[in-house]
Amino acid sequence: MNIDKLVEQYPNDMELGGKVREMYWENKKIQEAFIDKKAWIFESPDGGKTVTRRRMGDDYTKRELVNNINQLNLFDD
Repeated sequence: MNIDKLVEQYPNDMELGGKVREMYWENKKIQEAFIDKKAWIFESPDGGKTVTRRRMGDDYTKRELVNNINQLNLFDD
């Protein structure tokens, strides 16, 4: 559901906040059921000069720099 419909359906701020929190927790429960906490997500914020990794489902602030040359060259031609 988009925010416009929520605001129209719940004009009272307290009710709207309650609905938003309810939807947040429902979504979080679904995500936790399908996220593989053992899987890694590899990212390169600078176009490949450096590579970071983080566990699937973790916040991006928990990413760590990858220094293993084998991991950095995994997809080279």
